[in-house]
Amino acid sequence: MDKTSSPVVKPYQFEGLTKLSSRDLQIEEALLSYLPFQLDELPIKRAVEEFLSQQFREEAKISLERIEESNLRKIMQALPEFCVLGQLSVQPLEGKAFALFDYTFIFGLIHRLLGAKGEVPIEMRNLSVLEEGVLEFLILKVLSLFYNANNQDTSLQFRFEALHQGTKKLAAFQRQETAVALVHLRIQVGGQSGYLLIALPHPLVEGLFLKTRHYSEDWLLQWNKRCLKRLSEMDYIKTQVLAEIGSVTLTIAEKNQLERGDVILFDQTFCHFSDEILSGNVVVKVGENANQGFLAQVVSAESPVLVKVIDYYGGNHG
Repeated sequence: MDKTSSPVVKPYQFEGLTKLSSRDLQIEEALLSYLPFQLDELPIKRAVEEFLSQQFREEAKISLERIEESNLRKIMQALPEFCVLGQLSVQPLEGKAFALFDYTFIFGLIHRLLGAKGEVPIEMRNLSVLEEGVLEFLILKVLSLFYNANNQDTSLQFRFEALHQGTKKLAAFQRQETAVALVHLRIQVGGQSGYLLIALPHPLVEGLFLKTRHYSEDWLLQWNKRCLKRLSEMDYIKTQVLAEIGSVTLTIAEKNQLERGDVILFDQTFCHFSDEILSGNVVVKVGENANQGFLAQVVSAESPVLVKVIDYYGGNHG
């Protein structure tokens, strides 16, 4: 770019954005209610980390990076020539779930269990029968931990069906436009780390987490704790705080007729002027939230004005 020219902001292309229905959003919410971004308190996470730590004698960590919407055809067509894919199901629900492993990472883990040091493969190749057996052992063990972590609930029991290498036997899935929730996980074992992608078809997620979901008091308490923890991690972000002395509802025509010098009578106000001094209460609002905030008492009307928060205002604070 020429040093004398001004930077130009290119318009964002909104046409290519994926459109989500209200049902899609409900499915994502149901999945997140079971698999929150804060995974620290999730029993299956702790169980798998302990299992991997015992197997490899090094600390293992699992983190959830993100969940995104996609479709099965798009995922299958993007698979590399050499890939390792586990096919799962939950009876009697429709749809197949798939776990796509980081080839280099899983290759190293397999060979560590076989007594090697976990070297990076010299060339890409299919796993041998012995290597497949080791990986299937790991998959079956994790599925067993998932089953036990959910109190042996058969409605949440995944079944391992097949291990695919390459895309030859996946042609039927490459033509399916089934919507899926794609879960991105990062797994670290000692100094090695890799990704694990889990593709969950919407019908399967709906049957597993949406229809069986319930909001018990204990669940709501734990969810609130996780939300507060996430908020505490963002407490450095600055936001604007406004103090409202009153409000009135006007029509668009009335608003357009306002001129300098017009006097507006508020429909609702908690404060008043006496001898040109502000006293009483104001509503303190954060950002542009017009429905709720804090009720605050004017302590000093001199510059700068001081207010004292005394209660919540509006919204649900039960």
